[in-house]
Amino acid sequence: MRRTVYGNESLDHFDALVIGSGAGGGPVAYVLATNGLKVLVLEAGPCHLDYLDDPNRQPVTRFSNDELKLEHRNFIEVHESVEPRTWRTTPADGDRSLTGNVQNLPKTVGGGCLHADLKMPRFEPTDFQLGTLLAGKFSGTSFADWPVQYDELEPFYAWGERLLGVQGLAGANPFEGPRSADYPMPPGPVMYGSTVVGKGLSALGYTMFPYPTAVNSIPYDGRPACVNCGFCSGYPCAILVGKNLMFHYQTVALGIFDERVHGYRGRTVAHGFADFRGKPNDPNKPLGGIVEISGGGFPIGEAQFYARIVNQLRGGRWDGALFKQLMRQSPGRDRVMVLVMQAEDAPQLSNVVDLDPSVVDLDGLPVARCTYQNHAFEVDAGTFYEPKLLDIFQAAGARYTAIAPRDAIPSSQHIMGTLRSGVSPASSVTDKNGRFWDLGNLYASDGAIFPTSSGYNPTMTIVAMALRVAAAIVKPSAPASVIV
Repeated sequence: MRRTVYGNESLDHFDALVIGSGAGGGPVAYVLATNGLKVLVLEAGPCHLDYLDDPNRQPVTRFSNDELKLEHRNFIEVHESVEPRTWRTTPADGDRSLTGNVQNLPKTVGGGCLHADLKMPRFEPTDFQLGTLLAGKFSGTSFADWPVQYDELEPFYAWGERLLGVQGLAGANPFEGPRSADYPMPPGPVMYGSTVVGKGLSALGYTMFPYPTAVNSIPYDGRPACVNCGFCSGYPCAILVGKNLMFHYQTVALGIFDERVHGYRGRTVAHGFADFRGKPNDPNKPLGGIVEISGGGFPIGEAQFYARIVNQLRGGRWDGALFKQLMRQSPGRDRVMVLVMQAEDAPQLSNVVDLDPSVVDLDGLPVARCTYQNHAFEVDAGTFYEPKLLDIFQAAGARYTAIAPRDAIPSSQHIMGTLRSGVSPASSVTDKNGRFWDLGNLYASDGAIFPTSSGYNPTMTIVAMALRVAAAIVKPSAPASVIV
């Protein structure tokens, strides 16, 4: 029988209860426990880590390089038939326009971070100041300054990078903020596909750099180095009820090459560039986001994609010879490279998460309902950068280029906002330390407390903010003094 309790099972009274064990909850539990508090962590799903509480060895995961198990049989992710979410763009759509997969997340010890490619760039200093920098510029948005600025958060960024073990190269991103320390590990091996795209970036004057990633490039903290097997994946952070819901607005460009670029080998994303992050109030550089350089997917997904193409080309009649030809040539896996821009998503009071009035999950509980519609702010930025993404592939020598159709429901799996932190209860849900204004012993520590979304992957900032929230619980007057 699978265990359901881990750790010191003799404890029956606790100083702190942490709900969730991912990027937001895990760091909080760590800081509180190492500072002498008795901590209980509650997680909704099973534990896939054997020996998790064995002090004499590293945990052993139940994962494997198995596309069928992880991508198609919901080994870690919940199934939409028993735990759905609902969706609508505005209340005018009625109670809902869709019931099913809306940014679904795994239920497991470790949360979405347990099986993800863990891209860990920091936000830029100006990302914390958009309330001031964009004041009155975009009607219908609710941009706000963060109550914690970059210089105050920087020591917690550095602490989080040491605790997690993040690989990268300080100074390689010309737009990054000041750092108090280098990355704990050097970048891992370069993917061949990245070097191909890098030629196009260099020709156009853009700067490619190793993507900061919480994946071991060398043995670190008792854990072996990554073998770059290619089976990284990504899962979203939790959705919480509230206003100012934000996703990243993704623009996806495809380049198909004559040569086999083997983009599926190695880490999912080894390099990126931030030239399209943009600058506030610069019409020639609108606020977009960092661009990830990645490759094709896995064989089963590739086969399913070709099957749809064959079905469309042959009017529903199966053509086995054409299907086999596509699988051998592999234009959608072995010859394709992908550029994904993670653009800033404007906060809007009308983008909310609440509970659906009638749809329930397997346990009879109301499911989360998203009411969400993109603003012209991010749509226009995406349109602006689309041709520039294609130019990069053309300069790199791609034979075919295209912009992928946008999802009807965003699938960035970067979920932020709804419990905005701030300096006043009139305009925010929590204070700068993540404490709810109206509940003195309740704190939030995930992406939910972000006032804005930036144009960088959120996980490193989630970790840094979670460490700071926990440090403020331990020592409210001087959180930074808790850093070790």
